Amino acid sequence: MASNPLTNIQRLTESGLARELGVSRQAVHELVKRGILSKDANGLIDVEMAKVALLNRVHPSSKTAAALAQQPAPPAEATAKPDEPEAANTEITSYHVAKTLREAAEAQIARIKLAEMQGEVIQTSAVRATWAARIASTRDALLQIPSRLAPVLAAETNLAAVTQLLEDELRQALAELSRDDAARTA
Repeated sequence: MASNPLTNIQRLTESGLARELGVSRQAVHELVKRGILSKDANGLIDVEMAKVALLNRVHPSSKTAAALAQQPAPPAEATAKPDEPEAANTEITSYHVAKTLREAAEAQIARIKLAEMQGEVIQTSAVRATWAARIASTRDALLQIPSRLAPVLAAETNLAAVTQLLEDELRQALAELSRDDAARTA
């Protein structure tokens, strides 16, 4: 903490000011970045100016606002900037940002619900159920192949014939599955 002995103005760094006023460092930094607060040559910020800026420009939490309101503010002449137009007093608060985000989210939800009612949305539960049924039927068909081919393959000694029998059986099982799927969708 530094103070000017001539004018007795209390000055702090961004982090010290944030601790002193009970706001986040990001809030103080944002005010500096937007030019609402200014640093001196040593990188220090006037505490009284920061209090006024926080009360006028930023809507802190109720606890911080109450703490700031209990402390006397400097006179209006000391805080007024002559080159600042009156239009700059319009403020965008966290309330406005939250309201805008909420309205955008509600509009997106409304678009999704409309698409659901019009049947334009794919229901993941239906897709999962369809795939689960197809996978189960494919698995069942493939698990039946060894029991059907075991007696035929036991007597076969030619590797090419065994390979051909397995390929033919797989093609036949997959063709049956395709026919079943076509019948279900028709």
